[in-house]
Amino acid sequence: MKRILAFLLCVLMLVTVLAACDNTPEESKATTSTDTSTEVSSEESTVRQLFDGIEPIGGNGEQEIVFLVGGLEYGERYGSKEIGAEELNDELINDAVYNRNALVEEYHGIKIADYKTTTAGEMKSKLETQQGAALDTYQIVLPIMNDAAGYAVQDYFYDLLGEDVEPYLDLTQEWWDQKACTDLTIGGRLFFTTGHMSILDNECTHCFVFNNGLITEVGLESPYELVKNKQWTLDKMMAMSKEVTKDSDGVGGMSSNDTYGAWINSGMFRSIFLGTGRRLITKDEDDLPVLAVDSEDAKNIVSKIAPIAGSDDVLIIDQITSFSPFADVWAFATDAVANKRALFRAIALTDITELSVYDCDYGVLPAPLADTNQDRYYCAVSTVLTPGIAIPTTNPDPKTAALVLAAMGEASKDTLNYSYYEVLLKLRKANEKSAEMLDIIFENRVYDLGIVFGSSWGNLLVLFDIGNGISANGDNNFESYLGQNKESIVAAIQKTVDAFEALP
Repeated sequence: MKRILAFLLCVLMLVTVLAACDNTPEESKATTSTDTSTEVSSEESTVRQLFDGIEPIGGNGEQEIVFLVGGLEYGERYGSKEIGAEELNDELINDAVYNRNALVEEYHGIKIADYKTTTAGEMKSKLETQQGAALDTYQIVLPIMNDAAGYAVQDYFYDLLGEDVEPYLDLTQEWWDQKACTDLTIGGRLFFTTGHMSILDNECTHCFVFNNGLITEVGLESPYELVKNKQWTLDKMMAMSKEVTKDSDGVGGMSSNDTYGAWINSGMFRSIFLGTGRRLITKDEDDLPVLAVDSEDAKNIVSKIAPIAGSDDVLIIDQITSFSPFADVWAFATDAVANKRALFRAIALTDITELSVYDCDYGVLPAPLADTNQDRYYCAVSTVLTPGIAIPTTNPDPKTAALVLAAMGEASKDTLNYSYYEVLLKLRKANEKSAEMLDIIFENRVYDLGIVFGSSWGNLLVLFDIGNGISANGDNNFESYLGQNKESIVAAIQKTVDAFEALP
């Protein structure tokens, strides 16, 4: 098999992606052959070759590598779209996946397949059945990170930094999420991660959207300029929210049909906290988790965040009970932004898909700063529905799985990742100024072990939920709620550390 020349192939891929973006079927049918001519100029020959340094598996084209991925059980927004594609169909993401897979399949001489779960609990059932019976049905698995955390301590997954995997999978490469590879380790071990071969980590990134038409009508400052000048703070968000909140539906009294400055769901207060640069969990010199939220600094920040929940200028989305004719409160919240009933809304990026259908001048923003002294913006990745890429210990050939992942990660850079980030997000769903904001958001993402392991660590995950550390009327119950749960949280963290240390 001839060596693949990255320069020529990547140009081919980018042409394919842009053609698909223009919906021109004849131009979007890219070749998937890796048998590219080796006659290149001396200038082109200096470009690093695709898959350079990745040992080819040398399969005969029949060996199948099966990925177990989440499907309908996680809902339409969060079903996996990034592993399997049966044929080219002129749909942007599907075709990017198909082209990516074709490159990897031809290079390694394998076939890539995926099994999508369809019912609640099926991922759990498949993983536990495979582990209990020592089966090799799925060679690579992508459970939700919060579930993967529980399986990791039970020795379900290979250490991606261990001797069985690391020589064949270089996680320092740019197509692997370096924040995930750093933030998700415990004791120097990493059992699952993410990168360019997945898009759900991007979709589950938390940020804010705003209605730019409403900004203009009311005569408020440009949020884009506020971000660039590091003036986009919690105080500024609330001050601007106050300027637009009004009874606008013609019915006496405020309801969800009126106009509010900010629409925020209760789970977002945790992400707002992380947006201030604080953490639920940090790590010590041995790379072991330490409870960080029990500090005076954290308590002071919560005293600024808690009143937001009770503000007259804020509507808590998941407390809305009447949202007809919309399917759910989230679609209702999207409509509120589109139709100028909401100035700001806290979102996961996946929600932009619904918003972009409207004829609406909207913008995207990072989470607000605590104040103007904060070093930079931070945007949390919600791992509650973000899959982690892992190799199960039931796989007797982790080397092959690692080599497949190495190739898929690299090939995704100019196929899937480019199609999703540069075309779908920036060109189709965002304007030029929001594209700048997206760069800020993605450059400053964070993964917090307190979220990943939170459901196993006492009540840490729900610490900021309304009714727990924060009340619906804006009272700050954080210190008392943490005090009631701290002992169990610390004990649960230690139990996890002990479990990791006991692994082979």
